[in-house]
Amino acid sequence: GYGVLFRLQNVSTEPTGYAFQYDKGARGFVFRKWTNGSEKTLRYKRAFDHDFYNEEHDVEIHVNGDTFDAYIDGELVLSASDSSYPTGSGGVGFRTWGNTRACFHGFSVDPLIADE
Repeated sequence: GYGVLFRLQNVSTEPTGYAFQYDKGARGFVFRKWTNGSEKTLRYKRAFDHDFYNEEHDVEIHVNGDTFDAYIDGELVLSASDSSYPTGSGGVGFRTWGNTRACFHGFSVDPLIADE
């Protein structure tokens, strides 16, 4: 599987923050909360309609306050909420595990535009 981590703290020792992941073993999407290096599932959804082998996909994660939305190729696939970590000093990151090979490119972080 692979994942995108956000609102990270203590990245080099025991990460704390959140992750959106495609979990190959569970064949689904998951939002996880990391606390001192341990992970807990916030929300999971089986991904029957997605093929993630040898294909490019556009993955977007929208984070607004305590609400997280994940999009694959423009389609909302999973939402979760948690208010444990309202900010993160370490930023964002990527992870893979098992025999997964993932290539990330065109990565960007856009600031929120406050409503006037």
